[in-house]
Amino acid sequence: MQQPIIAKGVNASVELHINFIRILRTEFFKNILRTSQRTLNYEDIHLTEIANVNFKSANAIRNGYIHFIRHGTSDRQISVMEAANCSTAVVFMCTRQNSFLAIKSEIESRLKEMPDRSSSSSTDSELSICSALTKAFPHNLSIYAEYTKTKNWKAICDLNGVPFANFGTRKELIFLSDYLEADEAVIAITSGLMKQTRNSNFSDAGLNTWLVVLTTDRFMFLDAALLSKSIDIQSIRHEWVQAVSFSQGLLLGNISIDLGSRVVEIANCPKSTVASIGVLANKWQKELKERAEKSSKLKTSNQISPLESIERLAKLHSEGMITKDEFQAAKAKLLSSL
Repeated sequence: MQQPIIAKGVNASVELHINFIRILRTEFFKNILRTSQRTLNYEDIHLTEIANVNFKSANAIRNGYIHFIRHGTSDRQISVMEAANCSTAVVFMCTRQNSFLAIKSEIESRLKEMPDRSSSSSTDSELSICSALTKAFPHNLSIYAEYTKTKNWKAICDLNGVPFANFGTRKELIFLSDYLEADEAVIAITSGLMKQTRNSNFSDAGLNTWLVVLTTDRFMFLDAALLSKSIDIQSIRHEWVQAVSFSQGLLLGNISIDLGSRVVEIANCPKSTVASIGVLANKWQKELKERAEKSSKLKTSNQISPLESIERLAKLHSEGMITKDEFQAAKAKLLSSL
């Protein structure tokens, strides 16, 4: 696996991976940002979410910064102080400037290779990822099984080419392995809003952020209570699923699971994860259907029809292996099954 490009700043470090960047905040600035709504210790930004990279050079008496601008957000130049408190910006000293320039140059180079996304709800980059997933899966299922065994959820997201977006579901991820069945492998992970159910945690109300997990056996939905270790678990076995569809907005996406009699909706999922869930779910549905058809054909080919059985019994009777009464009784029983 390709190693990320890393640059260490004052308030955070930046890791540039193949498809996304990760901003890991230093301990001091983690405490500052806990006062805001965003309480993650790191921020993952998929490259398809980046509209621009703003850069302010540092010198001997002043720090500089790099600011990753998402689509639909303001592109204005901010101050160094604002950058220090921004979840998508990293402040650096002049001695570290070259490493951040290298990251900026590499990101801009990759962005230039991506066609204009304004006229399409699904980017060519995302379609490329989906195509790669379709070709590799399920032949690489053993890799998913190994990562599941070691509880390496981030590696599964890396395998799918999407960032490990665990905002609001970190507690659920801790307990995920406790609810997996033997030999059940996790294929994809995301999170989103779902309506409260009859057995939702007492402290929950309205829409809740659920951990959404696609496995080899089912869709799993986990929602942890705020003040206790109680966890809601919902499951949809693959044999109940008619189809899985997804849609992508500017920053977020939705997943729809069609069960025939009703549709389960998961809203406000990280945009880059919904395509992998939809593509892999439908590919796995097709694989399971093909396996079931092969199994059915094998059983059919191994079965002897009643008429063939009567012919065999008649041969045994003519050879004196069974009596006439035995032949007639067995023949009547076979004819009644037609």
